[in-house]
Amino acid sequence: MVNLTPAEHKLLAELALGFSNSYIAKRLTYTKESVDTNAKRLYDKLGIPIMDSVNRRAFAIRIFYKGEYTSVTGD
Repeated sequence: MVNLTPAEHKLLAELALGFSNSYIAKRLTYTKESVDTNAKRLYDKLGIPIMDSVNRRAFAIRIFYKGEYTSVTGD
């Protein structure tokens, strides 16, 4: 089980809704580069490997809907 901060949880939820990184950036008032970087860090934290055969975003969405993480307080 992975502990996510509220900001990480919010990003994961936005990814799960199917939004692009550009759109997430606009919704959360971040830069696209920040969303790109934070998404990569989130994938790493969730233990999703970098492999040609793995779509990291799809795996993160699966983790979100299966609830295979916990949220922690604080940002």
